[in-house]
Amino acid sequence: MSKTNTYRFLAFALFALCLMSFEQDISVFTLAKAFPFKADKMVADHIGNYYLVGDYKVQKVNRFDSLLQFHQRKNLGKIGRVDVSNPMKILVYFPDFRSIDILDNNMTELRLLKLDEYGDMQVNAVCASNTNGIWIYDENTAILKRINDQGEIIKQSVSTRQSMNKVLHVSSMLERNGYVYLCDENEGIAVFDLFGSFSKLIPIKGIQSFNVVQDQLIFMQNKTLVNYNLQSLSAKEMQLPNPNAKDVCLFNNKLVSLAGDSVSIFNF
Repeated sequence: MSKTNTYRFLAFALFALCLMSFEQDISVFTLAKAFPFKADKMVADHIGNYYLVGDYKVQKVNRFDSLLQFHQRKNLGKIGRVDVSNPMKILVYFPDFRSIDILDNNMTELRLLKLDEYGDMQVNAVCASNTNGIWIYDENTAILKRINDQGEIIKQSVSTRQSMNKVLHVSSMLERNGYVYLCDENEGIAVFDLFGSFSKLIPIKGIQSFNVVQDQLIFMQNKTLVNYNLQSLSAKEMQLPNPNAKDVCLFNNKLVSLAGDSVSIFNF
């Protein structure tokens, strides 16, 4: 089995276990451990690692909850988004300087891509493409673009002024299952195919980040973790053990919660 197929298999297995968790009647969480760490948000990759994101630092934590390598820099402003869809090629985006730091799995910089060198763009979020490109949404032109690591445009949509009659203000975005999802807190989640054609608008508002697992949309809202089925349009909620959680990551029978200046790991 190739390395790419191995990652895809592990991703499918991990995400399937996450979906099973919503099916259970979860009434008891047991605190397994906690450690102090100051961060604002958290993301998880396909193979069980999670990443604590602060203003200027991304700290990698393995599936055994041990701190590994980190990446830190303060000359590009605050970190906006981190994409770990491909744990071998991590994207750290700095919106103030419209710069993308591309890291390897050891959190070492492979390349710094400065979007300003490729035109006057207003980009608030980026995400990785399964074809090794990078998706960006330029609010100046209202166009979704897929670029390579050198900033060259590979594919682009028509303006959303034309396809949706609006300009999106994207807080987060990701590519999953042959589609690109763009989250606008006030409009919902706009879905495009891999050719950049607008498909539909999912009317879920008031969220800033999300994940898509098979046909499930997962996000935090009102201190609960919500699993929204994109086919049946039904939702299931999981009450969180810490009502003050800023962000969570869900694995098989483990939930990692970021609250205050600490990280808590719960078994259920």
